[in-house]
Amino acid sequence: MKKLTLFLVAMLTAVTPVLQSCDKDDDGYSLTNFTVRMATVKATGGDNYYLQIDDGKT
Repeated sequence: MKKLTLFLVAMLTAVTPVLQSCDKDDDGYSLTNFTVRMATVKATGGDNYYLQIDDGKT
């Protein structure tokens, strides 16, 4: 029983850094940091579509 407790404590200590949140996640993706743009849906044939932004980019 003592070995099992020691093993569980060791595993919890080893896994703790993996399970913590990513506070320094600066990859530019945020649910509160986005831009709303108007776009036109263009059909390319069949079931394929793409969005054309008003400045001409796809």
